[in-house]
Amino acid sequence: MKEVRPLPVWLLLFGLLAVTGGQCRDPLAAQPDEGHFCSKLKPGQQKGCFEKEFRAADNRLNKTYQAIKARLSSDLVKSMQTQSRNWIHYKEYQCGWRSEMEAHQDKDTAVYYECLLGMTQERTAYLQRAFGTRHQPAGLAGEYDDGFGGSLTIKALADNNGDAVHEATKETGPRLIPAFVAGQRFDFSIAVVRGPTAHLGDLSGQLVIRNGAGFYEEEGECKTDADVECCQLEFRRQGYSIQVLETNCQAWHGARAFFDGDFYRVH
Repeated sequence: MKEVRPLPVWLLLFGLLAVTGGQCRDPLAAQPDEGHFCSKLKPGQQKGCFEKEFRAADNRLNKTYQAIKARLSSDLVKSMQTQSRNWIHYKEYQCGWRSEMEAHQDKDTAVYYECLLGMTQERTAYLQRAFGTRHQPAGLAGEYDDGFGGSLTIKALADNNGDAVHEATKETGPRLIPAFVAGQRFDFSIAVVRGPTAHLGDLSGQLVIRNGAGFYEEEGECKTDADVECCQLEFRRQGYSIQVLETNCQAWHGARAFFDGDFYRVH
């Protein structure tokens, strides 16, 4: 029987901090500033105010989406459309859950529209960073985001002569992830906050390129103890994104968290 390692202390502490008054809050569930003027209105007026603000933000999101779409290639448009459809379901789930927990009703509450407003504002900013950027650096090194609470940072090492991290492109929109060069190594860190109950995960290390993909395998006790499974991550080049696939990494994130995802460069 495989040993289940306890979660790191830092992960447990962050999990406890995510629970306030018996209700779990997602730090990445986008919300307007606490000083938003709608929050200062009388309780009976807040729902209408947040709903109006959300409708305006949703209109800005749609305009941003259409403006970016008009500049992208057909394959990038398809990627953005697929991710956007998934985000709509994600947004409804996140905000419905929060409204149910805080207002005891899954929709049509001030809490629900406040959450929709915040997530819509963040989605607009994400589309601009991930799909709307006109100039992106070449090479693999950079900051990536999957749009669903996951972030990935990849840093080139000094001996990676083939990774031109400072070269800019004049192409419109994201540029293709460069072909992986066998033998290159990169430092990476990945952090996730998944779901409305804020299940956390964080892992860093060094990935090595081989057989057309990047690979990370945990070192330490798992190498010598047959009852301990080593965490493994695979980094696949997927056109304009990096797909991360995990194996045996449960000890590095909460029960409902995961490192898997399609990460687009945002910086």
